[in-house]
Amino acid sequence: MTLYEIKKYQKLVSNCQREYIEACKAFLYDPDFKHWKGYTYAYIRLYGSLSNAHSFEHYIKIRASSLAFQSNVSTFHCDQMLENYQ
Repeated sequence: MTLYEIKKYQKLVSNCQREYIEACKAFLYDPDFKHWKGYTYAYIRLYGSLSNAHSFEHYIKIRASSLAFQSNVSTFHCDQMLENYQ
């Protein structure tokens, strides 16, 4: 996975978060069926993307550990580097 793809995915998750917050506000101020439907669609997208994010984070950690091992870098230093990047 390239850095471009990672940034694109992060943008997608951020958009899902924004849409969810907007749907919550709309339903709060006008609790009708239209806004409830918008909320449920936003909820599904948000939690789907968060579930994918969890799997993606696991993939990145495994990949980083593998690269650290191949480069003779300790896992501790590799983890610190990843935290600094976030």
